[in-house]
Amino acid sequence: MMKQPIQPDKYDNLEELIAWLKKDLEYQKYIIIAKGTKREDIKDEDLTLNIGFNKYDIIEDSKKVSIGFYFDFNNILQNIEYYNEDDEGKTICPYKINFDHLIFKEVAEFDNIAFNCEISFVYSRFKQRTSIDFSTFKSTINFFGSVFEAITSFKKSVFYSNVRFTNTTFKNKVYFLETKFKRIFLFNNIAFDGEKSYIYFKRITMMQNDFFKKDYRENKIKIINTVIDGRIDFNDVYVNKIDFKGTSVIGGGVVSRVNFEAYPENSDTARFLKHEELTRSNTIKALEYKAIEKKLYEDELKLRIEKLKNKNKKNEDTNNQKVENIKTDKNKKENKNIVELYAELFSLWLSKLSNNHGQDWMKAVGFIFITGFVSLSLAYSSLISFLVFFTLFMSYLFVPLFFLIDYNKSIKKSVPPVLITALMLFLMYMYCDFNLSISNMLITYFSYLTPTNLDLMKVVAGTSSNCNLNANCFNPFQLISFYFFYILGKIAIGYGIFQTIQAFRKFNIK
Repeated sequence: MMKQPIQPDKYDNLEELIAWLKKDLEYQKYIIIAKGTKREDIKDEDLTLNIGFNKYDIIEDSKKVSIGFYFDFNNILQNIEYYNEDDEGKTICPYKINFDHLIFKEVAEFDNIAFNCEISFVYSRFKQRTSIDFSTFKSTINFFGSVFEAITSFKKSVFYSNVRFTNTTFKNKVYFLETKFKRIFLFNNIAFDGEKSYIYFKRITMMQNDFFKKDYRENKIKIINTVIDGRIDFNDVYVNKIDFKGTSVIGGGVVSRVNFEAYPENSDTARFLKHEELTRSNTIKALEYKAIEKKLYEDELKLRIEKLKNKNKKNEDTNNQKVENIKTDKNKKENKNIVELYAELFSLWLSKLSNNHGQDWMKAVGFIFITGFVSLSLAYSSLISFLVFFTLFMSYLFVPLFFLIDYNKSIKKSVPPVLITALMLFLMYMYCDFNLSISNMLITYFSYLTPTNLDLMKVVAGTSSNCNLNANCFNPFQLISFYFFYILGKIAIGYGIFQTIQAFRKFNIK
């Protein structure tokens, strides 16, 4: 029986490291063969290059494996009796790699290598310059709890899979120059330590991943749950999505963006970018992010509502199998949350409809005129007859306000209801015996647009002289419908005036 070799706790030269790797690889092959696999059937990707302790509970530097010589991983691959190059002349590394609990005391280089399998850096410390340049990564690379004390570079490397920096500390400059990301680039709970801490993105592109066609996911940069008191520079960066959820900038922290294009992943990110633009006095760009923030928050509300509905449905199915009459406080709270979420969703929809979240004063003015016209015509029609009221009401259900949402389809959406409304108003005018001329109807309409003008309500209530519109002439349904749409229209007009003022003052946002 082959005895498992024990890894040294330090390597003073390349020969010691190569000797360990050869012993460990041979032991791994022995274990695989013992399980019934023939030696010739063992694949390189079944093996792991173990350099460091593979125990997550070992954190102290005294228990780490130290490397006290210039670490050139390309040279290491060529000295373990394996050497092959890809079409671009990069040295192929077919093994999984474990770089956990290591201290790189000297320069560490991982340049010009094609990594085919997963790489792990857990609680590793880089005391000198580190370069991972001109390399390709076809599987995930994880940096967890690691510390970079000197300059680090990822120049012109290509990451086909996810790149994760979690609980990582940067004490010096980190460069991502002309780096390509095919999937997700993640900074989660990173720390900036020292005046030299600096992360620089230059000419970054994130493209569709052809390598994983069957398992393609959106590519994005994620810098989450991080307090930025150092500096992050994005220069000529064009990515699919960016995520700053849970991230904030404090003290002298800076997030600089020059020629930066990325769509926010969520409303938290849009809010973060909005605040960053405001600190730079870029009000116009901040307004764009403000509109995006509300749109994304609307999508998030819809998703939360859907999840709560599914959860409540699941709870109902479970409760039906037990006791149907028992309702817990938790279920009541969830039901209340759904109501609150719907209320927020309605508020966002109304804001979008009235002035495009504070961006379009023309839309707000149109909202005033259209809601006033709709509510007044419905109020009038309810006094004439139920048939006219019902026809007019149904015509408004399909389109009248919706064309405000999309100008490109405004003609297609607005012409049918406008024609129907015009026809209804003509029939209303011919049908009723109110003795109102067109000019009087226009005067009544524009008077109605004044929020404090309640003349028509006074006439119907009988406090103003007009025998044709006296309250005694109408049944309760007609009166209730009239007052409802009349008052609802006044509220909508007041809201539209406020939205118009807000849109006019959009460049004064704080």
